[in-house]
Amino acid sequence: MSLTQDRAKLLAAPENTDLDSLRRILEELKSSIKTDLSDLGRDALDCCGTGGSGHNKLNTSTAVAFVVAAAGKRVIKFGNRSATGQSGSLDFLDSISIAPLAERFAIEQSLAKENLAFLDATRFYPQLKELAPIRKNLGRPTILNFLGPLLNPLKPEYRLLGVSNETMLNDLATICIEDQTLTKALLVRSEKGLDELDPVSSNTVIEINSIETPIRYRMKTLRISGPICVERRDNRSIFLDIIDGKDSKSLAYATLVLNAAAALLAAAVADSLEEGMETVETLLKSGAVKQKYLRFRELTKEIAA
Repeated sequence: MSLTQDRAKLLAAPENTDLDSLRRILEELKSSIKTDLSDLGRDALDCCGTGGSGHNKLNTSTAVAFVVAAAGKRVIKFGNRSATGQSGSLDFLDSISIAPLAERFAIEQSLAKENLAFLDATRFYPQLKELAPIRKNLGRPTILNFLGPLLNPLKPEYRLLGVSNETMLNDLATICIEDQTLTKALLVRSEKGLDELDPVSSNTVIEINSIETPIRYRMKTLRISGPICVERRDNRSIFLDIIDGKDSKSLAYATLVLNAAAALLAAAVADSLEEGMETVETLLKSGAVKQKYLRFRELTKEIAA
């Protein structure tokens, strides 16, 4: 499929696309990759959100990547700049002085030294870049919001996927069940329509395991230490304050702890969300996440030099 010729399919609203069409579009997009990097995804996690919630919030899944890497798990975060929201994964990475990787050697080095690599979707699917301004002008989520996270060329073995649209949550769960490269995945959505777990509302979780029947359940608020307050800050300040230990009471902190715990569960590092939350809070309090960020920032500068 030529993306320039089939724009209508890719820019369609999610409610106008059925599951079979989603499958076909996804496979056609995947087939446009020129280099096979799938071997790099073994024993690695991708944590992504589809966007499209309409809420201005921290880039939670990108922040989660640093926490999971600090826990010793390989993370391959596949992302893009914002097309429908205020800040995409790459916009946030720019603000904290980290550049995404594209070459195999650089990705291998990054994973070997720090268990972490960030990828720019448009470097692997260049046609997506020309669609970005069109998507932004539309001002609504498109099929690319929901298929984009599944296009990671490294084919990670584990996945945490936040989905803002309830119908698409079910469709993407079906696609993940059919994906033979996945060992385990968690698909999550809050009752507010967020593409992540929300610590102050109920959430839907679909847990997919390669050897078990998928489990779907509702999850209410879990314990977060300390009171929760809401502050308006930019994403960079929110992230740095949390990893510096200056913030352990905000809604952003609680959201990061909960979603990072879900990532540890999805990656088979934790056996429960409660165990994962304890691990995440320990990593944050000890400064391990901050050190991971600082070392990784320096590593990406060395690789780029």
